[in-house]
Amino acid sequence: MNTSLTEDNLNRLALGIIEKNKCSYQDALKILGSLKLYVKCGESIRKSVSLQAALLTIVNTGKRAFLGGVNVAMPDDVALVLPWPFSSNLNTAVRDLGATVISETEIGKNFSIHLGLPASIDDNSIEVVCNGWNGGISNGIDKINLSQNVDFALGGILGGAIAVSAVFMKQTNLNPSSCDHSNGVSLWRPDLSWTSVEAQGPKLKYLPKRVWLLGLGHLGQAYAWTLSMMPYAKPEDFNPLLQDFDRITDGNYSAGLLTDKQNSSPRKTRHCANWLETFGFVTTITERKYDSTTIRTDEEPYLALCGFDNAKSRLPLEGSGFDLVVESAIGSGVSDFDSIITHTFPGANKTPSDIWGDETENNININEALIDAIQNEVKKEECGVLVTNLASKAMSASFVGAVASALVVSEVLRALHGGLRFESIVVRLRSLKNIRTSILGDYSTELGKNGFIMADHVEQVRQ
Repeated sequence: MNTSLTEDNLNRLALGIIEKNKCSYQDALKILGSLKLYVKCGESIRKSVSLQAALLTIVNTGKRAFLGGVNVAMPDDVALVLPWPFSSNLNTAVRDLGATVISETEIGKNFSIHLGLPASIDDNSIEVVCNGWNGGISNGIDKINLSQNVDFALGGILGGAIAVSAVFMKQTNLNPSSCDHSNGVSLWRPDLSWTSVEAQGPKLKYLPKRVWLLGLGHLGQAYAWTLSMMPYAKPEDFNPLLQDFDRITDGNYSAGLLTDKQNSSPRKTRHCANWLETFGFVTTITERKYDSTTIRTDEEPYLALCGFDNAKSRLPLEGSGFDLVVESAIGSGVSDFDSIITHTFPGANKTPSDIWGDETENNININEALIDAIQNEVKKEECGVLVTNLASKAMSASFVGAVASALVVSEVLRALHGGLRFESIVVRLRSLKNIRTSILGDYSTELGKNGFIMADHVEQVRQ
């Protein structure tokens, strides 16, 4: 053992590998290090905002789970058609995010994700199928035809993350059949089949003017990633308020979409603000812990997107003066880490106290395999409480956070476009045909005081 394991450097994905394979922590890291992701892009990626968003999401989530590397075969010199201030070239953006651009022949017989190309029928690939509101995968046998009239990043982020999840489940044997079936989600109508006409969604006209991001860990960073790719006609008019009190550590890399491996430990608020301001947005930060004394005032956002990882923090959500709160929570173990549930408040049938009032921090069942594996990785004098704390950490995957972010942001977009309000949406990535929803009715005035900004139609309507 060279470096002692701590809460700051723990790889959260490795916890699931240990639980699945009953192996040591180091062996779990070796398994993750052996995973490689291959992506093949067709010429249609040149003009598709959603496909480009899917590719960037695949690279950003893939590099955190497939530690052997992400390899992308793509056409030369592809101009970016979605908001991306770091480069005007998609090939450069892919490299900057950490992928290796390769030739198509280098993929060989390796399983691959296709973008803008049909999946082969030899069970050796899947295709990402997406548009503005819809995203999923095709197995190459089913013919998935989505309307391509509306094209913005949201459905691509969803489809890319679903594809990475499916390949990860397949390669780690968590769900060997994950790539065998075509699956997807409509973000306009998650209660319907994603391929139905009613589920395709309208042209995007409006985007939120102000958003309060509560928590900037796994989920909060995913929200920021997704919001940054929305087609704001005037980015400077979007004013997110970012709230968190914690710092980024190396352990956040496996789940946080805005986290890179680094020597410093910046505040999450400042790190995320830097990202958003690069896109031209004007941010405000607050570095105090959210609790029952947090009340919105004056021109602060009436809309909150919540990404807390514990029940106690969610209990005050209805008392902070927001007109709409959209929150998501995810599973924690190898059996449910890919499960996502979203809620909206206030005015729902259940309050935060109804949902989480009986939960406590102590109701944690720790797998004995995790205890045994982690006990060998910490210094003898640090055993006991540290081992329990490490073993009780949730298994976290950035591709799950990306899907959650698409669900949460789509709730806001539906509110701005008079769509359905969902009290809750329950999704499990390895079983997308069994989405459960609870509908409250149509959105009307929930975001009336929050304001809106016009979307840039040039970037989200195909010519």
